[in-house]
Formats: sequence, structure tokens, C-alpha cells
Amino acid sequence: MSFPTSNLSGLNILRDVHDKANQALRTTATATIVVPPVFDVDISHTEDSVRLGDGTNFITSTSVSGKTAIDVNTLNTGSTLTVHNLFLALNTVEYTFSIPINTKRINLKSRIGGKLKINFNASISTSFISIPSGAVFYQDNLLTQTLNTLYVQSSLNGDTLEIMLII
Repeated sequence: MSFPTSNLSGLNILRDVHDKANQALRTTATATIVVPPVFDVDISHTEDSVRLGDGTNFITSTSVSGKTAIDVNTLNTGSTLTVHNLFLALNTVEYTFSIPINTKRINLKSRIGGKLKINFNASISTSFISIPSGAVFYQDNLLTQTLNTLYVQSSLNGDTLEIMLII
């Protein structure tokens, strides 16, 4: 007489999970992996080594007395400040001033408080920028590559345009 086998016997388990066609074990499982959308990367200057660059050209550094600093090259090695006064005798006349090549910044101001009309490289009869009485006009990052002309007119007779250039 034989005893009935249990569904949990070793032979029944192996028979149920074995896939003869693929010579593998059959499994049914579902896995869910949760990846956080934001994570922090902690880099320590005492424990990690990081190279900055484009993969070919890397930023260099210099170490002095156990401290390391990134080498920095500057493009602007120096500037010259020049001041000019342009006399604006009549309020009905348009005057011009040549802005030198490589000018980086320009400041404009009426000495006696006239309202100014200015334009760069075009007559103020077509379009202009209005500078209110007592205001200072300035423009940074000019980096002029060619000679430019400033066109200006004051609302007052006998005014003087104060021009400061950084070249």
C-alpha cells in the first residue's frame, strides 16, 4: 500500500517549477523598483578627486602649503579711463563724438541738466534714446570692434556733454 503524496513534497515542487521546454525554472514574480526623483551627490575635497573640463582639456590647479586652488586666466588685462567734454552750443544742432575701438563702457551726462537725445551710428532725426534732465546714461559690455559715432543733442543752449569711456 502506498501513501498519497503531498502537494508540498519535494518531487511535486520540482515537477511544478521545472520548465522542460526552456530547461529553466518557472517563476512568477513582480518587482517594483522605486527610484527617488532627486538625490544628492556629496563631494568632499578631502576624500574625492574631481577633474573639470571637456574630457580632453582639463582645468589646471596649483597647490601651495597643502592648499589647492583652480588656476584662472583673465581676458581683460587692463582698462583705461578717459574723460571728454563735448560742448553743445545750440539746442537745435546735432553734435557727434567718435567712440574709439575696444571701448568697454560709456557714461554720458549733461553738465547743466539739459534733456539729451542720443543715438549710436545714426542721426537722432530718425530715432533716439532720451536721457532725462539730471540722469546719467551708461552702457556696459560694449566691446566695440569698429569706430562708432555717438550723435547727441541737448534741450539747452550752451550745455556740455560729459563723456566717460573705459577702454
